[in-house]
Amino acid sequence: MSEKFLIVYNACEIRRNNLLWYIDCITNLLNQDYDNFKVAFSGCRITEATKIGLQKRFGNSIYYSFIDEDQTISVTFNHTVNTIVKAVGEFDGYIYVDSGMNPQGQRHILKEIHQRSQTKEYGMLTVQSTTDTAYTGWFGKTETYTFTGEDFNVPVGKCCAIHFQYFNPQLLKYYGRLLPDIFKSHCIESVFSFMNAALKLKWVFIKDLAVTHVKGSDGPSLGFEQISPHGNTWNNLLGGVDIHDVLVNDTGRKLGMGYEEVQNVMVHDPALFDENGFAKNEGLKDFIRESLFVKKNIVDYDAIKHQLIV
Repeated sequence: MSEKFLIVYNACEIRRNNLLWYIDCITNLLNQDYDNFKVAFSGCRITEATKIGLQKRFGNSIYYSFIDEDQTISVTFNHTVNTIVKAVGEFDGYIYVDSGMNPQGQRHILKEIHQRSQTKEYGMLTVQSTTDTAYTGWFGKTETYTFTGEDFNVPVGKCCAIHFQYFNPQLLKYYGRLLPDIFKSHCIESVFSFMNAALKLKWVFIKDLAVTHVKGSDGPSLGFEQISPHGNTWNNLLGGVDIHDVLVNDTGRKLGMGYEEVQNVMVHDPALFDENGFAKNEGLKDFIRESLFVKKNIVDYDAIKHQLIV
Protein backbone atom coordinates (compact mmCIF):
# COMPACT_ATOMS: atom_id res chain seq x y z
CA MET A 1 0.00 0.00 0.00
CA SER A 2 1.36 3.43 -0.91
CA GLU A 3 2.15 6.01 1.73
CA LYS A 4 0.04 9.15 1.88
CA PHE A 5 2.05 12.33 1.27
CA LEU A 6 1.22 15.96 1.91
CA ILE A 7 2.95 18.22 -0.60
CA VAL A 8 3.12 21.83 0.57
CA TYR A 9 3.84 24.33 -2.20
CA ASN A 10 5.20 27.48 -0.54
CA ALA A 11 4.69 30.95 -2.01
CA CYS A 12 4.85 34.63 -1.07
CA GLU A 13 3.43 37.63 -2.91
CA ILE A 14 4.93 40.46 -0.89
CA ARG A 15 6.89 41.52 -3.96
CA ARG A 16 4.97 40.34 -7.03
CA ASN A 17 1.84 38.61 -8.31
CA ASN A 18 2.73 35.15 -9.59
CA LEU A 19 -0.60 33.43 -10.23
CA LEU A 20 0.12 31.93 -13.65
CA TRP A 21 3.43 30.50 -12.48
CA TYR A 22 1.80 28.97 -9.39
CA ILE A 23 -0.88 27.36 -11.54
CA ASP A 24 1.73 25.82 -13.85
CA CYS A 25 3.80 24.42 -10.96
CA ILE A 26 0.82 23.05 -9.02
CA THR A 27 -0.62 21.47 -12.17
CA ASN A 28 2.64 19.60 -12.68
CA LEU A 29 2.65 18.50 -9.03
CA LEU A 30 -0.87 17.16 -9.40
CA ASN A 31 0.22 15.20 -12.46
CA GLN A 32 2.48 12.93 -10.41
CA ASP A 33 2.11 9.24 -11.27
CA TYR A 34 1.23 8.30 -7.69
CA ASP A 35 -2.14 7.54 -6.17
CA ASN A 36 -2.01 8.76 -2.58
CA PHE A 37 -1.13 12.40 -2.02
CA LYS A 38 -2.60 15.82 -1.44
CA VAL A 39 -1.22 19.20 -2.53
CA ALA A 40 -1.56 22.25 -0.30
CA PHE A 41 -0.89 25.81 -1.40
CA SER A 42 0.78 27.68 1.48
CA GLY A 43 0.93 31.39 0.79
CA CYS A 44 2.19 34.39 2.70
CA ARG A 45 0.51 37.73 1.94
CA ILE A 46 -1.23 36.38 -1.14
CA THR A 47 -3.26 38.89 -3.15
CA GLU A 48 -7.02 38.50 -3.38
CA ALA A 49 -6.71 38.09 -7.15
CA THR A 50 -4.38 35.11 -6.71
CA LYS A 51 -6.55 33.55 -3.99
CA ILE A 52 -9.56 33.73 -6.29
CA GLY A 53 -7.60 32.56 -9.32
CA LEU A 54 -6.19 29.49 -7.55
CA GLN A 55 -9.55 28.41 -6.19
CA LYS A 56 -11.20 28.95 -9.56
CA ARG A 57 -8.55 26.78 -11.25
CA PHE A 58 -8.16 23.98 -8.69
CA GLY A 59 -11.36 24.03 -6.63
CA ASN A 60 -11.32 21.43 -3.86
CA SER A 61 -8.62 19.32 -5.52
CA ILE A 62 -6.02 21.01 -3.28
CA TYR A 63 -5.88 22.56 0.18
CA TYR A 64 -5.29 26.29 0.72
CA SER A 65 -3.48 27.97 3.60
CA PHE A 66 -3.44 31.75 3.25
CA ILE A 67 -1.33 33.51 5.87
CA ASP A 68 -2.18 37.19 5.91
CA GLU A 69 0.81 38.60 7.77
CA ASP A 70 4.58 38.73 7.34
CA GLN A 71 6.19 35.50 8.53
CA THR A 72 9.28 33.57 7.48
CA ILE A 73 8.96 30.62 5.12
CA SER A 74 9.79 28.28 8.00
CA VAL A 75 6.91 29.63 10.06
CA THR A 76 4.40 29.59 7.21
CA PHE A 77 5.33 26.03 6.18
CA ASN A 78 5.20 24.77 9.77
CA HIS A 79 1.90 26.52 10.37
CA THR A 80 0.38 25.04 7.22
CA VAL A 81 1.51 21.50 8.03
CA ASN A 82 0.37 21.61 11.63
CA THR A 83 -3.02 23.18 10.92
CA ILE A 84 -3.74 20.68 8.15
CA VAL A 85 -2.78 17.77 10.38
CA LYS A 86 -5.06 19.14 13.07
CA ALA A 87 -7.90 19.48 10.55
CA VAL A 88 -7.64 16.22 8.58
CA GLY A 89 -5.16 13.96 10.39
CA GLU A 90 -1.58 12.81 9.98
CA PHE A 91 0.24 11.88 6.77
CA ASP A 92 2.99 9.33 6.13
CA GLY A 93 5.34 12.00 4.86
CA TYR A 94 5.50 15.76 4.38
CA ILE A 95 7.06 17.37 1.32
CA TYR A 96 8.21 20.98 1.16
CA VAL A 97 8.28 22.52 -2.32
CA ASP A 98 9.45 26.08 -2.89
CA SER A 99 7.60 28.27 -5.36
CA GLY A 100 10.46 28.17 -7.88
CA MET A 101 10.28 24.39 -8.40
CA ASN A 102 8.41 23.14 -11.46
CA PRO A 103 8.49 19.36 -12.12
CA GLN A 104 7.86 19.61 -15.83
CA GLY A 105 7.30 16.11 -17.23
CA GLN A 106 8.87 14.46 -14.15
CA ARG A 107 5.88 12.43 -13.04
CA HIS A 108 7.90 9.82 -11.14
CA ILE A 109 9.14 11.99 -8.25
CA LEU A 110 6.74 10.68 -5.62
CA LYS A 111 7.49 7.11 -6.63
CA GLU A 112 11.19 7.80 -6.11
CA ILE A 113 10.47 9.26 -2.67
CA HIS A 114 8.17 6.38 -1.70
CA GLN A 115 10.72 3.78 -2.76
CA ARG A 116 13.04 5.13 -0.08
CA SER A 117 10.67 6.48 2.57
CA GLN A 118 8.88 3.17 3.02
CA THR A 119 12.09 1.70 4.47
CA LYS A 120 11.74 4.11 7.45
CA GLU A 121 15.53 4.65 7.37
CA TYR A 122 15.41 8.24 6.16
CA GLY A 123 14.54 11.39 8.02
CA MET A 124 14.92 13.54 4.92
CA LEU A 125 15.07 12.91 1.18
CA THR A 126 16.22 15.71 -1.12
CA VAL A 127 14.95 16.01 -4.67
CA GLN A 128 17.75 17.96 -6.31
CA SER A 129 17.30 21.24 -8.18
CA THR A 130 18.83 22.60 -11.37
CA THR A 131 20.04 25.82 -9.69
CA ASP A 132 20.76 27.32 -6.26
CA THR A 133 21.93 24.05 -4.71
CA ALA A 134 24.64 25.50 -2.41
CA TYR A 135 26.83 22.61 -3.59
CA THR A 136 29.74 24.97 -4.27
CA GLY A 137 30.35 25.93 -0.67
CA TRP A 138 29.48 22.61 0.91
CA PHE A 139 30.84 20.09 -1.61
CA GLY A 140 33.04 21.97 -4.06
CA LYS A 141 30.63 21.29 -6.94
CA THR A 142 28.98 23.73 -9.33
CA GLU A 143 25.56 25.14 -8.46
CA THR A 144 24.06 23.16 -11.35
CA TYR A 145 25.71 19.83 -10.45
CA THR A 146 23.51 16.75 -10.00
CA PHE A 147 24.53 13.72 -7.93
CA THR A 148 24.10 10.66 -10.14
CA GLY A 149 24.69 6.92 -10.10
CA GLU A 150 23.77 6.35 -6.45
CA ASP A 151 22.03 8.27 -3.69
CA PHE A 152 24.34 10.66 -1.86
CA ASN A 153 24.38 10.18 1.90
CA VAL A 154 24.75 13.61 3.49
CA PRO A 155 27.58 13.58 6.06
CA VAL A 156 27.03 15.09 9.49
CA GLY A 157 27.72 18.82 9.33
CA LYS A 158 27.02 19.12 5.59
CA CYS A 159 23.89 20.28 3.80
CA CYS A 160 22.38 21.81 0.69
CA ALA A 161 19.77 24.42 -0.15
CA ILE A 162 16.40 22.68 0.05
CA HIS A 163 13.78 23.28 -2.61
CA PHE A 164 11.92 19.94 -2.85
CA GLN A 165 12.28 18.11 0.43
CA TYR A 166 10.65 15.06 2.01
CA PHE A 167 10.38 14.90 5.81
CA ASN A 168 9.76 11.75 7.83
CA PRO A 169 6.82 12.20 10.24
CA GLN A 170 9.13 11.13 13.06
CA LEU A 171 10.71 14.59 12.88
CA LEU A 172 7.32 16.23 13.29
CA LYS A 173 6.34 13.97 16.17
CA TYR A 174 9.53 14.59 18.12
CA TYR A 175 10.35 18.23 17.35
CA GLY A 176 6.79 19.47 17.00
CA ARG A 177 7.58 21.36 13.79
CA LEU A 178 9.49 20.33 10.68
CA LEU A 179 11.53 23.43 9.83
CA PRO A 180 13.68 25.09 12.51
CA ASP A 181 12.10 28.52 12.80
CA ILE A 182 14.40 30.66 14.96
CA PHE A 183 16.10 32.05 11.83
CA LYS A 184 15.08 35.18 9.91
CA SER A 185 16.59 33.96 6.64
CA HIS A 186 19.92 32.16 6.11
CA CYS A 187 21.62 29.09 7.60
CA ILE A 188 18.60 26.94 8.43
CA GLU A 189 19.84 24.05 6.29
CA SER A 190 23.09 23.76 8.24
CA VAL A 191 21.30 22.13 11.19
CA PHE A 192 19.34 19.45 9.29
CA SER A 193 22.02 16.76 9.46
CA PHE A 194 22.03 17.06 13.25
CA MET A 195 18.24 16.88 13.49
CA ASN A 196 18.37 13.58 11.61
CA ALA A 197 21.43 12.15 13.34
CA ALA A 198 19.89 12.85 16.75
CA LEU A 199 16.89 10.65 15.82
CA LYS A 200 19.11 8.03 14.17
CA LEU A 201 17.80 8.76 10.71
CA LYS A 202 19.62 9.22 7.40
CA TRP A 203 19.47 12.11 4.92
CA VAL A 204 20.19 11.48 1.24
CA PHE A 205 20.03 13.29 -2.08
CA ILE A 206 18.02 11.20 -4.54
CA LYS A 207 20.26 10.23 -7.45
CA ASP A 208 19.70 11.16 -11.10
CA LEU A 209 16.83 13.53 -10.37
CA ALA A 210 16.92 17.33 -10.62
CA VAL A 211 13.80 19.47 -10.94
CA THR A 212 13.73 22.75 -12.86
CA HIS A 213 14.20 25.61 -10.41
CA VAL A 214 13.71 29.33 -11.00
CA LYS A 215 15.81 31.09 -8.38
CA GLY A 216 14.00 33.81 -6.45
CA SER A 217 10.71 33.32 -8.28
CA ASP A 218 8.95 35.22 -5.50
CA GLY A 219 12.06 36.85 -4.01
CA PRO A 220 14.38 35.49 -1.28
CA SER A 221 13.41 35.76 2.43
CA LEU A 222 10.96 38.56 1.75
CA GLY A 223 10.02 40.85 4.62
CA PHE A 224 13.07 40.07 6.77
CA GLU A 225 16.61 41.43 6.96
CA GLN A 226 19.30 39.32 5.29
CA ILE A 227 22.12 40.69 7.47
CA SER A 228 21.88 40.85 11.25
CA PRO A 229 22.83 43.80 13.51
CA HIS A 230 25.97 41.73 14.20
CA GLY A 231 27.00 42.21 10.56
CA ASN A 232 26.61 38.60 9.45
CA THR A 233 24.01 36.13 8.18
CA TRP A 234 24.46 33.43 10.81
CA ASN A 235 23.48 35.36 13.94
CA ASN A 236 20.20 36.70 12.59
CA LEU A 237 17.37 35.31 14.68
CA LEU A 238 13.75 36.29 15.20
CA GLY A 239 13.11 38.49 18.21
CA GLY A 240 16.71 39.71 18.29
CA VAL A 241 17.84 36.57 20.12
CA ASP A 242 21.62 36.02 20.14
CA ILE A 243 22.53 32.64 18.68
CA HIS A 244 25.21 32.15 21.35
CA ASP A 245 22.45 32.08 23.96
CA VAL A 246 20.49 29.29 22.29
CA LEU A 247 22.69 27.23 19.96
CA VAL A 248 26.36 28.14 19.54
CA ASN A 249 27.61 27.35 23.03
CA ASP A 250 29.45 24.77 25.13
CA THR A 251 26.26 22.87 25.94
CA GLY A 252 25.62 22.22 22.26
CA ARG A 253 29.25 21.38 21.51
CA LYS A 254 29.40 18.75 24.25
CA LEU A 255 26.31 17.05 22.81
CA GLY A 256 27.71 17.00 19.26
CA MET A 257 25.93 20.01 17.77
CA GLY A 258 27.38 21.94 14.85
CA TYR A 259 26.17 24.99 13.00
CA GLU A 260 27.05 26.71 9.72
CA GLU A 261 30.24 24.68 9.46
CA VAL A 262 30.96 26.07 6.00
CA GLN A 263 31.79 29.34 7.80
CA ASN A 264 33.42 27.55 10.77
CA VAL A 265 30.86 29.02 13.17
CA MET A 266 30.58 25.82 15.24
CA VAL A 267 32.16 22.61 13.95
CA HIS A 268 30.87 19.36 15.46
CA ASP A 269 33.04 16.75 17.16
CA PRO A 270 33.07 13.60 14.95
CA ALA A 271 33.87 11.44 17.99
CA LEU A 272 30.35 12.08 19.25
CA PHE A 273 28.81 10.19 16.30
CA ASP A 274 28.91 6.48 15.49
CA GLU A 275 29.92 4.71 12.28
CA ASN A 276 26.46 5.36 10.81
CA GLY A 277 26.71 9.08 11.51
CA PHE A 278 24.17 8.84 14.33
CA ALA A 279 24.52 10.82 17.54
CA LYS A 280 25.86 8.87 20.50
CA ASN A 281 24.44 11.30 23.03
CA GLU A 282 20.69 10.94 23.47
CA GLY A 283 20.56 14.48 24.83
CA LEU A 284 21.24 16.02 21.40
CA LYS A 285 17.65 15.62 20.24
CA ASP A 286 16.34 17.39 23.34
CA PHE A 287 18.84 20.22 22.89
CA ILE A 288 17.69 20.62 19.27
CA ARG A 289 14.03 20.63 20.23
CA GLU A 290 14.69 23.31 22.83
CA SER A 291 17.11 25.45 20.78
CA LEU A 292 15.98 25.46 17.14
CA PHE A 293 12.31 26.32 17.49
CA VAL A 294 11.01 29.77 18.25
CA LYS A 295 9.36 30.52 21.58
CA LYS A 296 5.72 31.54 21.80
CA ASN A 297 6.57 35.02 23.10
CA ILE A 298 8.34 35.71 19.76
CA VAL A 299 6.00 33.93 17.33
CA ASP A 300 2.65 32.74 18.62
CA TYR A 301 1.51 30.16 16.08
CA ASP A 302 -1.97 30.14 17.58
CA ALA A 303 -2.39 33.86 16.87
CA ILE A 304 -1.22 33.89 13.24
CA LYS A 305 -3.84 35.49 11.00
CA HIS A 306 -4.73 32.87 8.40
CA GLN A 307 -7.41 31.12 6.39
CA LEU A 308 -7.34 27.35 5.96
CA ILE A 309 -9.51 25.68 3.32
CA VAL A 310 -9.48 21.87 3.31
